[in-house]
Amino acid sequence: MNAKMYHAGPASGIYGASVALRLRGIDPNAFAGRLREISATIDPDLQLRNIATLDTVLRQEQGCCG
Repeated sequence: MNAKMYHAGPASGIYGASVALRLRGIDPNAFAGRLREISATIDPDLQLRNIATLDTVLRQEQGCCG
């Protein structure tokens, strides 16, 4: 069975979504470029913004600057 998800967006068709990936044996920062290539293959209009590691996101949420 393939997992599927439907999320109704605003009429403008523009909305944000978050996706988390678990990577093993690869540097997450190095994978960002490949992730953009994969998404462009699926949908050339899809824009990936703010690709970050979980550590970076947690630091930002906690108000740390480094």
